[in-house]
Amino acid sequence: MHFATAQDNIVSFNIQPNRCVLAQNEPVCQFSARFAWQANQVIQQVCLWQSTELIKCWSQLSGGEIKPELNLQQTTPFYLTLSNTFNPDLIIAEQSIQILNQQTGEYRRRLHSQWSLF
Repeated sequence: MHFATAQDNIVSFNIQPNRCVLAQNEPVCQFSARFAWQANQVIQQVCLWQSTELIKCWSQLSGGEIKPELNLQQTTPFYLTLSNTFNPDLIIAEQSIQILNQQTGEYRRRLHSQWSLF
């Protein structure tokens, strides 16, 4: 995703993987993710947030990367801001990691009928 900031920076923010499938009867998705951002020029300060919890800040850089271990129970937003104090007005990029539940066969919808003329 690309976002423009007030200082005319173009910021690219990428999370891999951006989905996790919960195995049946597991309450938490545990996995390692890669967060990477890149700007077209040096930014004074960029901070990564999980919802409103600070994960990491970078200073005087035009890009950064981190590979944290995550434990997520539900789809969670991640933000890049221009401050180490969370302020929705300073968000320059946003991505979410989706948490999906694995379904058992008995609850899945059929894609075709059980009978056929041929």
